[in-house]
Amino acid sequence: MAWFLRGGLYQFNIKSKKSIVHKHNPNDDKSLVNNAINQLYKDNHGTLWNTTDNGISLLKSMEYIKRSKMAKKERQLFKGLDY
Repeated sequence: MAWFLRGGLYQFNIKSKKSIVHKHNPNDDKSLVNNAINQLYKDNHGTLWNTTDNGISLLKSMEYIKRSKMAKKERQLFKGLDY
């Protein structure tokens, strides 16, 4: 599996050569918080954490299980940090 960031999150399956695009949809609470992703982190449980300027999205089993929008003041706390 390969992941690419470009106006959203692109997931590419190397074996099947198929791709899935994950993008923000303002009408869908289970989509990315924002298409401008800063960092990706995959934890020991297989959850993919996506950090953006607007908050964090968690992708587990191909479904976003949590979206967290942060207020401007909260985003300033994370700016410039290395996770």
